[in-house]
Order: sequence, then structure tokens, then C-alpha cells
Amino acid sequence: MDWQREKIWGLLKKTSKNKLFFLIFVGGFLAGVVLLALSLFLYPVTGVAGCLLVCALLCAGIARVLTISLGHVAKEILDQDKELEKQLNKVSKNARQHVFLQLLQRDMAKEERLQQLLLQSGMEFAQPFFCVAVMKLDDFWLASEEYSDRDISLFKFSMANIAIELLGKRMDAYLVENGMDYMTLILNLKELCEPGDLGRIFKEAVGYEVDYFGIGFSVGIGTVAEGLSSISESYNNALDAVEYRLFFGKQSVTEHESIRDQESVHMDYPYEMEQEILRQAMRFHNRVKTMEYLDTFLEQVGHIAAEDASLYIHQLGVAVNRALRQADKIQVNLYSMREFSRFMNFLPTLKEKQQQIKATLDELFTVTAEDAGRKKQGIVQKVEEFVNENYQNPDITLEDMAQHVGLSSNYIRRIFREQCGYSLMDYLVNHRISMAKELLKTTDRTAREIAELVGYSNTKYFYSLFKKQTGYTTYEYRNTP
Repeated sequence: MDWQREKIWGLLKKTSKNKLFFLIFVGGFLAGVVLLALSLFLYPVTGVAGCLLVCALLCAGIARVLTISLGHVAKEILDQDKELEKQLNKVSKNARQHVFLQLLQRDMAKEERLQQLLLQSGMEFAQPFFCVAVMKLDDFWLASEEYSDRDISLFKFSMANIAIELLGKRMDAYLVENGMDYMTLILNLKELCEPGDLGRIFKEAVGYEVDYFGIGFSVGIGTVAEGLSSISESYNNALDAVEYRLFFGKQSVTEHESIRDQESVHMDYPYEMEQEILRQAMRFHNRVKTMEYLDTFLEQVGHIAAEDASLYIHQLGVAVNRALRQADKIQVNLYSMREFSRFMNFLPTLKEKQQQIKATLDELFTVTAEDAGRKKQGIVQKVEEFVNENYQNPDITLEDMAQHVGLSSNYIRRIFREQCGYSLMDYLVNHRISMAKELLKTTDRTAREIAELVGYSNTKYFYSLFKKQTGYTTYEYRNTP
């Protein structure tokens, strides 16, 4: 009917634009008037011809006016008909989408209710078996920054159309627009598929999409079962399966049957492992051990359900980021907790999440190493101040120094050598000899008196130590220019 209406309107429109009609009409009308005038004066027979011509032209003019009027009426009717058809198509499409969403999201035990929804929308499935596939856009967060929403929609629909084209040879496929970064296909099959059949078809579709547009999709395929009530379960299975791109990588196609056993594996969050990772990073600054514990953590969660694994990895990343924010007092170029959490959610694969956690740990190593260095320098400075104030005491010990800074003697001995390159007792001896050298040059005190002033009660030991440190006896040193 549409093509007939278009043809009628085209003829009317063509006639309305025929300028030749108006020229003929005006010329003929003038000719008829001339003939009537001649009949009054010269030839009576011309009057009859003139009357006929004028009448014919008047009839043609009236027909022309009616044609133009009918053309306008026809145009308005066609425009209204097109708009009505457009609205009906929109309503029909929305009704179909509503029914599809009901089939996906509502676990209805009674198929009568489902059949009622289909009848109300004028839909009918021809085949007995159903399966649901979820196609999820990889790197959605990157695509949303580079492309407009319209472009992303085009990428999604191109993927859906490729899949439908490939699937249409063996089954009916219905597209459901129910996600920002993913789409859903309801497949209506005549018979059960062999394991891997649907997976091979979707892998081919994913390959085409990457070749044509450079955009990757991961696909999760639910279980195949008979009856409308199986659609909801298949949809939930497909959502679970597509999350296994966490382990399998981008552009993966995962059938639920292949991960059914892993879906049943659960474990508690390895909190002790998280604490060991942070302890090795923040307390011992041992990067090798930290990364070993991180690899062990990821290996453990790699054998459980993808949903739990993603949650645990996310939780570990947030814990590392929190430790970094607490350690870095300046907080330069740090994600906020919300930003970091959002960013971790956007990373679809285990490898990407691991790289992000390692990068955050590297920042944590840098910050804690700098902070530890400042703390160690502070410890060294306090010990040096204590020695400078108490070097004259011949009974000063390492335990006295450790007690002054509130740390163990073994710890300050190790820190002092690490920071200064020599032992704490070497520093005490060097300071005492340095003060003795100054007293020898600036005072007239005897070497024995100077030995006591710098903390040596044994004069012979002082002489021997001074000779060893300076290469001179006390007498020689005092008399050197």
C-alpha cells in the first residue's frame, strides 16, 4: 500500500508543477473570447466554436483547481499516515523490548504469564529451545573518553548485527538493549547445540568486529534449555560467564558450561596475605618478597568464581591505595579512594588489575623508603647529639644511647652503620680524639688531663689510640705547625 500511495502523490505533485497547463489555459481562453467577438460582427458560426472552447477551458480550470486541492489533501493524509506508522513502529519496538526485559529479569514459574505477555505484544517464538548471550564492550571507560555515545551505540549495534547475521543461518536471534557497556541476545533454537558450537560462532563475530572497527567485545553464553522460563536463568549464567574475561582476557568467549565447576568454588578473603603484602612493603621495604606475596594472592583467587575473585582483587587494590595515601603526607598525583575504586572496576582483566596494584605498590615503596630514610636520619642525629653531650663520660655505653632514643641497641647499631658507613663506637672514638686534638692545640693541659677530659681514664690506652688515629704522639701533634 505504501508504494501505491507514493505513486499517486508523485503523479499529483508532477501535475501541480506543470507550467505548460497554465499557458495553454490562458491562450485558449483568449482565443475563445476572440472567436465570440468575431461571431457578433462577421461569422456567426465562429460563435459556436468559441463557446465550446470557453466551456472546455472552464471545465479544465475547475478540474485543475480540484486536482491541486486533492493534492494538498493527499499530502496531508500521507504525512499523517507516515507519522502514525512511525509511532506504531516505535510503540511496537518499545513493547518488544519491555517483553524481552521481562523475560530476562523475572524468574516466572508459570509459562502462562509469559505467553500472555507475548500475546499482548504480538510476538511469537517459533522454536522450543532458548539461550542467552551477553556481549560486553572491552575498555568501555577508554571508549567513552574517545568516542561519543552515538559512536559507541553504533559499535554495539554493528557487533549485534554481525552476530545475528552469523547466527541467523541456524536460529532466530533477538537483540535486547539493556546495558551501557553490553547488549543481550536471546537465541531461539530448534534443537540443542553441541558444546562449543555457539562459542565458535561468537568468536567469529568478535573477530569481524575487531577487524572492521578495532573495538573488542567479550561474550558470555548461558545455558541452553527448553521453555520460556529458562531464559532468565540462562541470562544470569551469561552474565557470570562474561566476567571470566578477568582470567581469559579481552575478546574472550566463555560458555557457562565450561566454567560451571569453577563457579562453585568459593573461599574467604585472604586477609592475612593482604597484611603480609603491606608489612613487607611498608615495614621491611622488601620489594621481592612483596611481589612474591602478591603473586601468591592472585594465584589463590585465580581458582575461585570470577565474581569473588574480582571483588577480592579490588579490595586488595583499595587497601594498597589506602596505605599509600596514609604514607604520603604530600599526596602528589594520588587517586582519591573513590577514583581508585572506580578505576579498578573499569579494568576488565586480571593482568591489568595486577599491573595497577604493582604500580601502586611501587609508589608505596618510594614513599615509605623516603619516609624511612628521614626517620633513620633522625635516629642518627639524636644519637650523635647524645654522644656529643656525653662523650666525657668514660662509662658511656651503647645501651645508654639506645635508651636515649627508645630503641634497641642492635637496631641503632645497624641503622647507624647503614646511614653513616661506620659503627657507632667508631663515631664515639672519632669524636673523643677530635676533641683531644682541639684541646692539645688550644690549651696548655697535659695529655693525661686531656685524656680524662675526653672520657679516657686509662692514659696508656688513650696514648695508643691517639697514635693509631692520627699517626702522631700527643707531644708530636701539639708541636706540629
